[in-house]
Amino acid sequence: MVFLFHAVHPFDFGDWQIKNIEQSEILTILLTLLSIWGMPFFFMVAGAASWFALLSRSPNQYMRERVQQLLIPFIVGTILFSPIELYMEWANKVQRGVVTLTFQEFVVRPLPADNLLGLITPRWFGYGFHLWFLGFLFSFALITLPLFQWIKNGAGQRLISWMANLCERRGGLLLFIIPASIIYCLLRPYFPAEHDWADFIYQMFFFVLGFILFSDERFTRAVRRDWPLLLTFGCFVVLVLVAAYLVGMPVMSWNESPENPAFYLLQVLRSAISICFSLTMVFVGMRFLDFSNQWLR
Repeated sequence: MVFLFHAVHPFDFGDWQIKNIEQSEILTILLTLLSIWGMPFFFMVAGAASWFALLSRSPNQYMRERVQQLLIPFIVGTILFSPIELYMEWANKVQRGVVTLTFQEFVVRPLPADNLLGLITPRWFGYGFHLWFLGFLFSFALITLPLFQWIKNGAGQRLISWMANLCERRGGLLLFIIPASIIYCLLRPYFPAEHDWADFIYQMFFFVLGFILFSDERFTRAVRRDWPLLLTFGCFVVLVLVAAYLVGMPVMSWNESPENPAFYLLQVLRSAISICFSLTMVFVGMRFLDFSNQWLR
């Protein structure tokens, strides 16, 4: 899915590193919908992996492993590959007439912010281009470790048990839409850029949610039970957005205008899609990928 997403990105509307002259409206709709829940699902899986990792590792072992598997590959990959990607982006944009800068001028573009406070931003991970997620994952592992230890060692089990009780009720998993929506509604007006603080906190929420889902078996039981409801509701929200776009409503521009009430409606709908499809995909994994054989071993 990740490979196909990037392979066809040159052919959708909007800015990106490499763009084709001819672009597709259908691909734009499909990629937009996929981008809403793809990375949240990715970070949810990573959070679940952290639960299993901490079952057999000490905090020091866990972080040492994250340095080896996330931080070092991010640094090395950024040094080796980012200059190549930067050059290809510049060459494509010059060819299309988007920029007229020399390559040297293109390299020395403005920093992520023009003031000292703004320099404290996760957008720095963007210098790794498509490896930005490694920087996010390492940061999430570092920041959430105290919380995970609190949950894992039993001190946080009262909160987990309360949440699991809510999810035992049919449709209870939909309550996770609320905190996801609040994060985006509060932060996105101030941090609208991709990979800025709004995205960082939002994706970290899904990382924590993945950890929580496997901390109590009642959550996974709820996923197995409620996947039809999750999928149906998620598809309904998608159809509403697509229908609004097809009848001419400026759905694509809603995300750019915090003064418009539709901006906040869009954040809620995006959060609903992210939660519903991510949890549905967790069910797909539990249902169809829960097996082993000689070749996998």
